[in-house]
Amino acid sequence: VYTIQRVLTPATAAQYVSMATDYIKNAQEYYDGTATADDLGVKALDDKTLEITLIQPTSYFIDILSMWTFSPVQKATVEANGDKWSTEADTYICNGPFKIASMSMNENVILEKNENYWDAENVSLQKVTFRYVLDQATALTAYESGEVDGVASIPSSDFARLKAENAGVQTSPSYGTVYYDFNCSAEPVNNVLVRKAICLAIDRQSIIDNVVQVDAQPAYSFLAPGYSVDGKDITEGRESFGLSATADV
Repeated sequence: VYTIQRVLTPATAAQYVSMATDYIKNAQEYYDGTATADDLGVKALDDKTLEITLIQPTSYFIDILSMWTFSPVQKATVEANGDKWSTEADTYICNGPFKIASMSMNENVILEKNENYWDAENVSLQKVTFRYVLDQATALTAYESGEVDGVASIPSSDFARLKAENAGVQTSPSYGTVYYDFNCSAEPVNNVLVRKAICLAIDRQSIIDNVVQVDAQPAYSFLAPGYSVDGKDITEGRESFGLSATADV
């Protein structure tokens, strides 16, 4: 409860506060100062049960809760330590398989095994060190020389080479779409036919192969592959407008 109230406090300047205001009952009003904590649709029914009342039924809200916006924070720790509660190892509260042993901003973070973790017996690593390396090329050099065990990202220009060399490159799909955005009030792209012509002229695969140079799929719709619909007939009503299944929209 405290976490969501804190997110909805303007002074917190929380990222993605809309993840709460767009879905939770009276969240926007609480943020605006026109509703109280009692009005907010977030209640602790007991020590282990949290009830969240939504503005309307939202089947995917459970997925939204996985965003860091809703990561639980401990009220006593935050209020006792001010801004440093999340920047110093002594005041950083963790609940995962590791705990923070030391934290040097812009240098590294050292994690140690958390013996209080519920599945600690299956955690084999005793320590993990994360280094801050902002330059991708520098990080890649450290990886290839064996200085570090892994890097989060690599220069796109090195992707094909590393993959061909079986250098341990692992990729995972990103659920998103990269696209060009037009100012539809400006000439000549205020003409839908011009925009359509540009769309047809774009060689998506060439951009993937020669510019992006990473694993990707050409996009022919705004929604990424795998997006599920709710089962409704999305062609319903076409007849009323004289539209065929292949009509332009």
